[in-house]
Amino acid sequence: MRSLKGFTLIEILVSMAIILLLSVGSLVGFSQFGKRQSLNISRDALKNSLNEAKAKSQAQVIVTTQCKQSGRVLVGYQIRFNTVTNPDSYTLEEVCTSGAVILPQVIKTVSLSKGVEFNSPPSTPLRFLLHPGTINSATTVNINLRSGSKTYLIQVDPAGIVR
Repeated sequence: MRSLKGFTLIEILVSMAIILLLSVGSLVGFSQFGKRQSLNISRDALKNSLNEAKAKSQAQVIVTTQCKQSGRVLVGYQIRFNTVTNPDSYTLEEVCTSGAVILPQVIKTVSLSKGVEFNSPPSTPLRFLLHPGTINSATTVNINLRSGSKTYLIQVDPAGIVR
């Protein structure tokens, strides 16, 4: 008599259950990885914008035509957190004055990655003053980014150093 070789129904069901559990675990891990990467991308973009504002202030470069007009004086560059109009974005602005009037000019607006938001952003713009690039605050400014349960803190000290 010949014996039949093959897998039993129980063996097949157990192996399918193991494959299903591994697949679900991989999908959850990949989702968390995506959120972490979105947070890292937004963090790097914000740090780059802060450093760009500082560099332009130190170089005293005038970018917009409005600040090149006669009688206007360049004060610096600032990052404004759009808490009302678009809470997940910020703008890089050139700041000049005409007498006592402050005239910010938008250079670019940056939106955070999908799923990333500010966790209580500064209510006033973070301004980098002309050479040597210090900020308009006597204390360290904290900027918190959040994606799900993950958070990231960016600090700008009074000397204008971005951490």
